[in-house]
Amino acid sequence: MPRGPLRLGYPWPGSRPTGCNINYRICSPTAWAPPADLSAAARVLADAVDHGHPQALYWRGEVALAAAQPAEAARWFGLAAEQGIALAQFALALLIESGDGPTQDVTVAGDWYRRVAESGMAQAQNNLGVLYADGRLAVGSDGHGAAFWLGAAARQGFADARFNLGAWYDQGG
Repeated sequence: MPRGPLRLGYPWPGSRPTGCNINYRICSPTAWAPPADLSAAARVLADAVDHGHPQALYWRGEVALAAAQPAEAARWFGLAAEQGIALAQFALALLIESGDGPTQDVTVAGDWYRRVAESGMAQAQNNLGVLYADGRLAVGSDGHGAAFWLGAAARQGFADARFNLGAWYDQGG
């Protein structure tokens, strides 16, 4: 059975990463600790948002997520995602897929994963491939959605995708 999609858990300024892949900002949910003063982080980021910095929208989402406010995080991630911030698109897809945001909708999550997967993010390619492999997204006309996206991520050296692709083929995919 393919491994499930990656979970949110990004290191950010002031966090204490403990085993994250900093280059991709992908971690297990327990691999980082948020900054000690979330309200101070929110104030600094609010100022950056007011000055038009789109990345600050994404980081506001991270602060909201650390404060256990997933609906608020989804709102900030959505604003950043609409401006083309790939990490925000990926984070929003994770929240929508899991139902930790305001709604759970695998089709909408798949659309967000596809946007960022097409830009080359291996994690999004993997997660999109898992949705196809699990049958949670309708397969495209070529019938090879899982193989295409898992293969794309695996060719980038993404270990989870290599495992998932092998497991999918092993199960008759």
